[in-house]
Amino acid sequence: MSDLKQWSATHKKWVDAFVIELRLEGVSGATIGDELTTVFSHCEETGEAPEQSFGAPKDYARSLGYSVPEQPGEYVSIVLPMLLQVFILFVFTYSMRAVANAHNFMLNGVVLGCWAGSLVVILAMIFGLRIRTLIEKPWILILGFILAIGLGVSGAIASQKDLPLIVNVPAMPVAVGSGVLLLVATAWAVRSSYKAAKEDDDALVSPLDSGQEQERAKKLSTMVSVLPALLIPLYAVIDTLISFWMV
Repeated sequence: MSDLKQWSATHKKWVDAFVIELRLEGVSGATIGDELTTVFSHCEETGEAPEQSFGAPKDYARSLGYSVPEQPGEYVSIVLPMLLQVFILFVFTYSMRAVANAHNFMLNGVVLGCWAGSLVVILAMIFGLRIRTLIEKPWILILGFILAIGLGVSGAIASQKDLPLIVNVPAMPVAVGSGVLLLVATAWAVRSSYKAAKEDDDALVSPLDSGQEQERAKKLSTMVSVLPALLIPLYAVIDTLISFWMV
């Protein structure tokens, strides 16, 4: 006779799909653990595989009646400060390159248009997409970010063109100001991610994992949640060093 962890590993594909579907339905970790235990006990008694007794995992999960309507933009409080980081990063790196080359901070209409377009695309993804859509159709997210990055690259190319300028100011004040704002946005992003990770104690609970295993997973999850916010200023530092090195 196997235990729940061994059984879950044997039927990993079915179990993963079942757990993910319940998560998307808004079910708590404790309840998912109970439901999984029920499936396991039945399969141990009958000797059947879960797909034989309960059918497709998604259909069975939905039949349990736990569905909670998901709201678009559920993670805005976490993603919004990171979005702010990205757009301040645009300004900071652009201005630091101008400082490195002893130029003014200059923007033409095409650059501003590309930046605005990139902002619209990212905002649409943040406020419009649901978590279920991102999991079931990840290509939408990939295409969205390719479009956003493409607009940013187009703006960089357009900045080299001899077009009428809309902004033409000394670069150093812009670099200093955007650098300070980037630090503030980074602190906000780290705080939001850390707070969300610490408050999210709705992990799958026993009998799936021991208390120590859950605590280790919790710490790792917190570190992973904060990491993206720290990578953005790291990129800013690296880009600045390269800009001055290439002069």
